[in-house]
Amino acid sequence: MTESTTDFSDITDTRLEVENSLPNLKEKESKLSFSQFFKYCISDDKILIFFGIFFSAILGVCLSTIPLRIGDFIDLLIFLVRNKDIKSITNIDDDNVLGELMEAYFSQDPLKLKVFNGTHPSINLNIVSSKLRSSYIGNASPGSITFKTIDNIWDDFYKIILKLGIIFLISLLLTYCAKVFLDLTAFNIGSTVRSLVSICLFNNDKDNETKDNKLLKQKLDKEIKIYENGIGFNVGKIFRNIFILITCYVFAFIYSWKSALITLAVVAILFIFIVILRYIIHAFVKKFKKAINSAGSKGLNIINTYETINTEISNPEIDDFSKTLRSTKTYGIITGIFNGIFYGGLFGLFLIGIGFIFKKINDFINKGEMERGDLFKVVISILFGTVMFMKIKGLIKTLNLSRRVGAKLYKIIDNKTDSTEDLIEDQDSYDQDQDQENTTVDNFNNNDNNESSKEEKEKDKNNNNNNINIGRFISLNKRYIWAILIGIIASIVNGGILPFISLIISSVFGASNDGNKIIKYFSIFGGISLLAYLLLYIGYSVAGENLSFKLRKLLFNSFVNRKNDSNDLENGNGNRNRNISNSYISLFKKAGLPKGIIRNFGFIIEALAALIVGFIIDFLTEWKVTLILLVIVIIIIIAIMIIKYRKSESNDNEIEIEEIEIEEKDFKKKKIFTNSLYYAIIHSIIFLILGLIIYLCFTAVKTEFLEYKDVIKMLMATVLSFASIVRAKMNLPDMNKAKKAYKSVMEVIDK
Repeated sequence: MTESTTDFSDITDTRLEVENSLPNLKEKESKLSFSQFFKYCISDDKILIFFGIFFSAILGVCLSTIPLRIGDFIDLLIFLVRNKDIKSITNIDDDNVLGELMEAYFSQDPLKLKVFNGTHPSINLNIVSSKLRSSYIGNASPGSITFKTIDNIWDDFYKIILKLGIIFLISLLLTYCAKVFLDLTAFNIGSTVRSLVSICLFNNDKDNETKDNKLLKQKLDKEIKIYENGIGFNVGKIFRNIFILITCYVFAFIYSWKSALITLAVVAILFIFIVILRYIIHAFVKKFKKAINSAGSKGLNIINTYETINTEISNPEIDDFSKTLRSTKTYGIITGIFNGIFYGGLFGLFLIGIGFIFKKINDFINKGEMERGDLFKVVISILFGTVMFMKIKGLIKTLNLSRRVGAKLYKIIDNKTDSTEDLIEDQDSYDQDQDQENTTVDNFNNNDNNESSKEEKEKDKNNNNNNINIGRFISLNKRYIWAILIGIIASIVNGGILPFISLIISSVFGASNDGNKIIKYFSIFGGISLLAYLLLYIGYSVAGENLSFKLRKLLFNSFVNRKNDSNDLENGNGNRNRNISNSYISLFKKAGLPKGIIRNFGFIIEALAALIVGFIIDFLTEWKVTLILLVIVIIIIIAIMIIKYRKSESNDNEIEIEEIEIEEKDFKKKKIFTNSLYYAIIHSIIFLILGLIIYLCFTAVKTEFLEYKDVIKMLMATVLSFASIVRAKMNLPDMNKAKKAYKSVMEVIDK
């Protein structure tokens, strides 16, 4: 019996995080050159493209100043505390006198000391010098302590606030203009290409509202959307990230080239680790996909070949199918374990590397080669630039996909083909659209057109169709509750690690600290992170892959039973058998998605743990400030939700005028301006938030409401709590997609 060659593998099915990427089309498919990209671009659009890219580059430079402003703020807090400490030690309140004293004291120049003693005879220099020598200031190495007067500190404070305000306005304007210019140009080019392709496909036939032509129009709209996404603000993001990388690295080397080289060395080690682990994981990904394809094909051939199937009787082909299906579970679990090693090792090495960096830079600080705020400027600049550079890969993939789509569209326009099959058929390209299918038992109980009306879709949208039977879901996983519990415990530990590290980071900015203890603590947390990630992925992979295995097995039995029950009535009906095959293919793929529900549950646990640990650290440090921070966070979340709601509202309005082509163009252009404004506000407001936090923290330290180390501790606990949530959300399976798939599969199984 010849096996089916149907491709059952699906990147969204496996959720192989390290392998997650945009859909890959055939290697031999042609791409548009960058000059051809703008073949149908008028001169006005070319001007907009130039300024859109130029503004994006300038925006990258502006964003790269964020670490600098944070570093300036930390230096400012240290100068403020140092000013207060020196006044307390010397009992001198006059900043000008203190300035002269500190200059004479640190110079150790007898002449300067004599001049100071003569100028201020009322001050006993011997007693003051003795007090300074007995404090952390006197024990510091020459040049490591800088004194600033209150007036100078306030001047620097206002400069920071002013810079953040200016950068906010510049960022808001540049982001808005760049997005409008590039998205508007992409829309104009896309509209031209759509018109030209439509002329070629429909041959100027105005009466083209047939069923096939409607489907073809929908398909063309999807192609144009992919094409526009690649050449719109996506291009601006590429240039923005490139300039963030360049300017961040330049700033880091300006402030301390030694510290920058040490940080880059750690980044290089992490990169080597990523390459090695990706190679290993890729080998298991291939085996995993091969097992899924093999199991799916064998099951499909059994269903299509036999008129009646008895799963209770030993059958070599059914036994072979079951064995192959089990191998998908095995490879899935192994891949999950390596993903745990990958992420655990990555973040473990990262924490150890950060500890090493802090230790080395702490030595430079103690030698007076740099200020403590420069630590942030160097380390965060390098890391920020590197992260933004890594994001370029995804943006370029989007661009390349657009180039492939463009090549097919241009081929139709140039009359090199008149075949509609040249439009991309790759299912992964339309994951978002395919998710909206409702593949249930009705697919093979009805051969009629399954295209739903707008009213049905709107009703579907309003009803919460993604609710699942929790009791039934738990019963399917009851044998592997132990694995889920392991994952939950690991999620709690993993979520609490980063906020807890704020305690160590705050000690780095103390007047004196032990570099060896710093690296020791970071190494301990790095080891805990490795173990937690490993247990997290083992637990969720074992439970998730067993769930996928069970659903696929139940699904196979359901199709077998349904065919047996209806075979006498429907035998010979080719359309019906083909319908059954298509439904089996779709549902077999979807049966791997419900394990995403388990992973999303783990994410919720991890996020809650991060927030709770961060909140406890903040609350124990100072509960009043914690409440203020909580109010600020709530206001920010509400503001973002309102903006996103307004944005989605404008998207919903597009449906209402979908059939009015003339108005649709104007509406979409207006939507570009509106969405660009929302996008610019969301991505620029960080500067205002940063300015507000700096103002509140500086005021708290100045009024002695908080110590500056407590301020850093609270800020880092809050920031790292959200960073932990972002980390946990990386490559997280789509919850709605998982719920839809589970519901579709269970409807067939339970029928």
